[in-house]
Amino acid sequence: MSDSSIRLDGEVTIYQAAALRECLMEQFATLPSIELDLSAVAEMDTAGLQLVLAARAEALHASKPFRVIAISDSVRDLLDLYAIPVADIHLEHAA
Repeated sequence: MSDSSIRLDGEVTIYQAAALRECLMEQFATLPSIELDLSAVAEMDTAGLQLVLAARAEALHASKPFRVIAISDSVRDLLDLYAIPVADIHLEHAA
């Protein structure tokens, strides 16, 4: 992981979404690029997926490179549920 990596772990659900969003936004303000490591996420629901997609949108809006560097089986299962190809969430968006 690099200095720009943000690792989410445990549950990334509606119950943690607001606190995680605030934490992510604080990190976004200081990091030159964003790398999300989702390899330790034990559970993710729709709110968690929305959080990741909002993080990507925020990075793009701020012209910061963004990528997801790893996902857990739980994240993969959610992507499958919504028929989102894993490649779509791993896309690197550079400024």
